[in-house]
Formats: sequence, C-alpha cells, structure tokens
Amino acid sequence: MFGVAQKIDPESGEKLSTKAQQILGELVRRLAKTVLNESFRREGVSPEEANKRLRAFVEREMEKRIKELADKVRLDPESEGFNSPNAALNAAAEKRVREIEAAEQGTREVLTEWKDAVEVQQVTGKKKEKLLNQILKSKLGVAAKGVIKTILSPVKSFAVGKFDVYEWQYKNVKTGEVITVFKRRPPKKEEAESSEPVKVSKKMGVYLGYRRVVQDATKLVNVTNTTVLNSLPYENLPTTIKDAVEKFTANISKAFEAVGAAELAEQTGTRTNNTFAEGDRNLYNSPARGLIFNKSGKPNPEVLAAMYLALGDILKTDMHKMLRGYRSDVDIARMFNLQEHEVTQEMRVFAREQGMFLKTAANTIGKTILRQLGLTKRKDDDTSIYEYEALVSDLGNSAIELGIQQGLLELTSPPSNKIAKMFQDGEIVADSDAVTHFVRVKDVATKEGEYTRYTPAEAVTDFAESFESVIEDFPEAVTGKKNTVFQAHTC
Repeated sequence: MFGVAQKIDPESGEKLSTKAQQILGELVRRLAKTVLNESFRREGVSPEEANKRLRAFVEREMEKRIKELADKVRLDPESEGFNSPNAALNAAAEKRVREIEAAEQGTREVLTEWKDAVEVQQVTGKKKEKLLNQILKSKLGVAAKGVIKTILSPVKSFAVGKFDVYEWQYKNVKTGEVITVFKRRPPKKEEAESSEPVKVSKKMGVYLGYRRVVQDATKLVNVTNTTVLNSLPYENLPTTIKDAVEKFTANISKAFEAVGAAELAEQTGTRTNNTFAEGDRNLYNSPARGLIFNKSGKPNPEVLAAMYLALGDILKTDMHKMLRGYRSDVDIARMFNLQEHEVTQEMRVFAREQGMFLKTAANTIGKTILRQLGLTKRKDDDTSIYEYEALVSDLGNSAIELGIQQGLLELTSPPSNKIAKMFQDGEIVADSDAVTHFVRVKDVATKEGEYTRYTPAEAVTDFAESFESVIEDFPEAVTGKKNTVFQAHTC
C-alpha cells in the first residue's frame, strides 16, 4: 500500500522503477477488485461508489499510520526513531516530521520573540500591540487579531446579525406559576407599569418583568488585545498544543449538542400562526454557541484551544479551591461572601466536601477564554453587564463540560435549603427541591487514621503534567498566580 502511494520499495526504501510501479499497481487493482466484490458490493452500492469508498479507506489508513509514527518520533522521548519494518512508511513519516518542523520554525521564532517582549522587556499597552503586530507580520506574514476577526465575521459566523430575544415573564393569577413568552421587543412603558391581568398563552397573568438575550456575540464584545490564539492561524500553532487540544476535546460530541439546521437557518423575523420561523430563536439557551461553532457547524479550534488553556489556568492557580479537604476560614468567608469572623463550624464541614460554586468557576473560566481570544466587553449603552455575563458563563460552563467528559471535574448539587440553614437569616423554602451547583476536581480519597486525604485523580495529574509542558514556550498562557502546584488536601 505505502510502496505504491510513495513509489518506494517497502523493504529497501529505494525508489521503484517504472516497471515495478506497474506490477505493484496491477496487484493493488486485483486486491481492490476482490475487496469490492466481497465487501463493499454486498451493500448494494455502485462500482463507482465502492471504488470511492475503498480509495478513501486506503488513504485514511495510510494517513493514520504515517501520523502515528511521526507523532511517536516527535513526541515520545523514548522513541527509537523511524524503526518500522516498512521502509516506505518510515520515509513517509520522516518526510512528515520534516514538514512539521519546517512549518513550525516561523511559529517558534514568533513565540520566542513574543515571550521576550512580554516577560523580559515587559512591554505593555499600545507599544506592546505595535511590537507584536510587527513580529507577526515579519515572521509569518499575518496580521494581529486577524483570526478572531474572521471568526466573528459573516464569513465564518452563523450568529452575526441574529435578533435579540426578549423574555417576558408573567405570574399566573390562578396557580402562581411563572409564564414565559418570547418577543422581539422590550415592553412599552404602559405594558411594564400595568398590574392588570392579561391573557398570556391562553392563561391570565400579571406582568413581572423582562430579560434581553443577545444571540450575536459581536454585540457584546470588542476585539481589543493581540493574543497568540487570535492572531496565529490554528495550523501554525505548535503541534504540542494542537495535540493537547485534540485530546482534551476527544469527547466533544458528548459535551456539546451538534449544530442543527435551525441554528444555521436564515433569520426572517416573520411569524406563522404567531410563531417565529426556524432560526429566529435558536441561540436563546446558549449565546456562546455562535462563538464556539462556525457556519459549517464545526467547532472553531481556536476557541477550543482557549477553553483548554482556561481550564488549565484555573486548575493551576485555584486548585486548592476546587479540591475536597481543608479550607481556611479566609477561603470559606470568600466562598459565602462573609466576614472571616462569621464562619461557623457547620460551614467548615460543609465546605470540605464541596469544590467551588459552579457559577464562580464558570465566570472565572469564561473570562479567561475571552482574554485568550483578546475579547473584552463592549462599552456602549446597548450592552448591559447581564447580557455580557450570560456569554461569559456559557463559555465557562462549556469548558467545564469538556473537563467533566475528560474525567477532570465533577459536579455536586447539595439542597439549597441546606446552605440557607447555615445562615441565621437564611430563607428556608418549605418542600423546595432547589439545589445549588458546585464543581470540584475528580479526586481519590485515602483514609489515614481518623483523617481522609484527598488527592487529584490520575487523569487530573496527567492533564497537569501535560499542561505544564505545553505552556512552557507559550507566551501569556496562564493569567493567574505563578508557580502554583497541585497539592493533596486532608480532612
């Protein structure tokens, strides 16, 4: 297979003669005919389609084996080199490694000069932006912020121009339940001030308030800062980070629902039987989807890379807040928004078993994702902090879901009443099923006498070691405290 494709003798590695190529080509055609007759044709497909399938299978298999050997040589310190018994495969893999190293030479030079600018020269502000732009143009011929601008443009984004959604809420006068309806506009002054029941979804309700939901991320953020991820095309990133991101997002289909036709459908703003058409309200529950996915329905790899870096960042800098075990009174006070002297023993016991409030973690991770993409909140009258935070939280929760799928994190959901009881003025809701969500690092518990010791699970420590290696030559990969280490906690 490799001999024919590469025109190389699989045994000797020497170039095949024209006659040898003809002989091997005939043998492959005979093999193909056998495979076609005995396998693909059983499905009742045409000979042309069967041929196409076989060709695709051979190409995938070749690419897979070349990549496996090339990656082993490049990334495994204990690799014995190109030692396959198939000389043609060795030649193809060696060529692949040379191509990767040549392509990454410019990237290495950019990252080296970038690190020097921010860590040694400590250049900031407009001077930093100007210098980074010069480095990018001179070494790779790309413009600063070019990648993220394309992601947010109609060229790649299916969310640009999406209408805002206004969520109106009413209280059912009979049952007390909240009725939610969606509209294209905020309420008028007389509608907002009225306390008279009105007919809503065939029920009578009293107006409570409304919430604006922005589906187009470009209404919420500006591209302000130059970063590695928003300037270097993904194919130019070091293979170490691309491999790490690929592994981190291996279960992406379990974490994220696939982009549907309704999301990609054109918005018309028209209604049939008082209902908006497909596509008009598709990002309501997830404003970040228009940033995560492109108009082809595929994830933007740069955004996934930002999620990887953001999760690694919080695990590196705030691990002690996400691992079960001892909590200082200072941490507990911050956790519950209290003064340190207000912390009780009951709170200490509760905090040991939880991690970080999910809302807090999602907010921290989401802001780091946007920072890695060079995005900041728009400063105008049309953008409220609530709409911006909805985007931030959605991005953070998406990264956390990827972490859960990779066995790095887990959620806990204690009853909200349990938390309320710890406060003297806490409001206890009778028969309430409400829960409060926390996220913590996956851990291993070890009993040591009367104490329990919690250490990060193997998947977490493996991720941590890989992350440290990946970001070693990656400028501004971590935004938090430096030299933080993963520690065990004891209860």
